[in-house]
Amino acid sequence: MASKMSEENSIIKIIFFLTSMLLGFMLLAMNGTTFTEQTLHHGYLVEVSGEINDCLVCHDGSVASYAYYCIKECNIKTSHSVLKDYPPWKDAASYAPVARLKEKKIRLHNGKTTCLSCHDLKNPDRNHLVIDNAGSNLCFTCHLE
Repeated sequence: MASKMSEENSIIKIIFFLTSMLLGFMLLAMNGTTFTEQTLHHGYLVEVSGEINDCLVCHDGSVASYAYYCIKECNIKTSHSVLKDYPPWKDAASYAPVARLKEKKIRLHNGKTTCLSCHDLKNPDRNHLVIDNAGSNLCFTCHLE
């Protein structure tokens, strides 16, 4: 009876060892791999990651409209630019706190504005805005003045 229990314990130890090895190999294979939410966007399955380069794969003018107006320096005459720290350190008092943005589903990526700060790929409307911009509502979510 004692030898049977010893044999069962050995089998359990072997199974545990093999399972641990398998999990270890899986973790090594996935090293650096991230899983993000995906959505269907104009017939393409895209990751909702916040990375500008993901958007520019199509919005370089080859498949979809060129997003130059978002990339160049932001000023009163252009749409909002991306890859800017939020809030800008020089004028932080005239911007809403980050918590307010999160309430409105406005995303920042590593503390910076991105395409997905203003655009929601799941919104079927033409410009895919996160919130309606009637009366500059989207703009005034971030800009206090």
